[in-house]
Amino acid sequence: MFVKARLMTPGPTQVAEATRLLMATSHPHHRSAAFTRLFMRTLERLKWLWDTTGEVLFVTGSGTAGMEAAMQGALRPGDRLLAVTGGKFAERWVELGRQLGCEVTTLEVAYGASATVESLDALLAAAPAFDALVLVASETSTGALHPVAELVARFRRTAPEAIVLVDGITAVGCVDLSMERDGIDLLVSGTQKSFGVPPGGAMVGIGPRGWKALARPGGQHAMSLDLRGERKQATAGDSAFTPAVPLILALDEVMERWQEAGRDALFAHQSALSAGTLAAVKALGLSLFADHPSPALTSIVPPAGVKADDLIATMRDRYGVTITGGQDSLKGKILRIGHLGAVDAMDIVASVTALECALADHGYPVTPGAAAAAAIAAMTPSLRSTTNAIYQP
Repeated sequence: MFVKARLMTPGPTQVAEATRLLMATSHPHHRSAAFTRLFMRTLERLKWLWDTTGEVLFVTGSGTAGMEAAMQGALRPGDRLLAVTGGKFAERWVELGRQLGCEVTTLEVAYGASATVESLDALLAAAPAFDALVLVASETSTGALHPVAELVARFRRTAPEAIVLVDGITAVGCVDLSMERDGIDLLVSGTQKSFGVPPGGAMVGIGPRGWKALARPGGQHAMSLDLRGERKQATAGDSAFTPAVPLILALDEVMERWQEAGRDALFAHQSALSAGTLAAVKALGLSLFADHPSPALTSIVPPAGVKADDLIATMRDRYGVTITGGQDSLKGKILRIGHLGAVDAMDIVASVTALECALADHGYPVTPGAAAAAAIAAMTPSLRSTTNAIYQP
């Protein structure tokens, strides 16, 4: 029989039909007045989501490019950098800090765990002062959520003038992060995550302390990742280099939809999808990998005797649902189901049902319909208590 393909990874994510159709239209030239209007409107809408009175700049490149632009612009050789670990992407920023010549101290966090204020407090009591903190809000490799606001508040008591850089790549749009409220100086995300836009764009929010750090002499500013140059151009509604115009068109459309719904509705949607997935996992008798799951994705430990790769292949090839597994040391040890992007409650029902069927196909005992029933029960209150927005045009 025919099956509908569903992309349920934590990135890239599903793109709504309206967004795809818009990207298929003719695009304004990136040095035209039409593009200037589009670009300035999009950047203003991003400021609303980042909750900042500062700038949010667009960088053509992956989320890693956005983090590299932020870190290489704001950090200097010899800076004392505190990095919170706990996953592949946190470790990437540790390595980048060392490449930039920083003196890097790590707050070690086990994979699947979340950093705690108590562990940070103990480290700060024993370690010298720091010039910067870098942490991941939602660790995509493990599915763990870190308490950003609490960690930053504790760090600020010891280092009030230090800068805070946050990888919000799978968090922005899923988690209620606020640059103003949470004291974040540089906050990065990517188009292919919660926005439901194809890969190729990163957005970097920069507050006053962030700009002060960027203005210091002695930085390693690459030409195409120079946020100072992007700021100069963006004030006039332009970009320093040829931008990914189709992605900016798509971002503008998504952000318009989100602003109409409001921040509370956006985060409630993500919370409901996460609750539905978590309920289904519990109903199937499976274990979660992350102690404090991110609303962006759910990481699952496959049952004994069933290979993660076999479940992933069966879900994709037989039931049309694409999820992903672990990376590096977690390869073959976990499953990761994304519930961000242009994903709705019915996608969750279909995905957890596909997981249930795949488990049965590989000899794991299931009660038919248990996953769907649990997911629906968890999500129904949200579906029935709100005015739902439709992704289709």
